[in-house]
Amino acid sequence: MGKYDSIYSIAYDKDFLWCVYPVSNMIKKFSLNNFGEEISIGERINGIFNYPVSAIVYDNKLYVCDMGNYRICTVDLAINEVKEYLKFNEPTWKYFKINGKEIVRLQSGIYILE
Repeated sequence: MGKYDSIYSIAYDKDFLWCVYPVSNMIKKFSLNNFGEEISIGERINGIFNYPVSAIVYDNKLYVCDMGNYRICTVDLAINEVKEYLKFNEPTWKYFKINGKEIVRLQSGIYILE
């Protein structure tokens, strides 16, 4: 898993791990049964992501903080489709859901989304 670049974040989804590789501008899904790579989304140059830094799974979706594009994307875990979820005016570093509230860490601070 580490042969691509440094892993900044890992998200667990049933029998899989999603690893975030910011320098490579990609995320990868690995099987926990055979440790093989299942899918790779993104690419080093002109890919869908620009320095993704963290990921977390909620409700059958992977939420990816795409720091360089100032947004949070979702990946539908059933079909691996990427969609933009939230857009900001500054880099996005973390995203969480706690007690029904969405929390995001941006370059300027931590915010509860309304």
